[in-house]
Amino acid sequence: MVKEILLKVVEVEEEAESLVKKAKEDAKSLVSQSEIKVKKDLDEMIASAKAESDRLKKQAEDDMKDELHLITQKSEERCKDIAKIPQDRFDEAKNLLIERIVRQHGDS
Repeated sequence: MVKEILLKVVEVEEEAESLVKKAKEDAKSLVSQSEIKVKKDLDEMIASAKAESDRLKKQAEDDMKDELHLITQKSEERCKDIAKIPQDRFDEAKNLLIERIVRQHGDS
């Protein structure tokens, strides 16, 4: 009977060692799978962030081009308006400036 109990204890110990070994292998496998999943998820997040960054950059460039086009149009309109001013008004402004300069510096 003692022999049977000792054999049973040895059998249970061997079974326990086998279970521990399997648990360690399973743990290693889970860690490995987790690392693979984390890397895959990280790669997907990086790709998503890059796509969003590219989208935002494109949108900013488009907005800038629209704003630049608007500014250019306004500048062209202002230039056309200035070109429509009669020459005698420019001459009059020029003479007024000359008078002011001469008056301020004429006594020097």
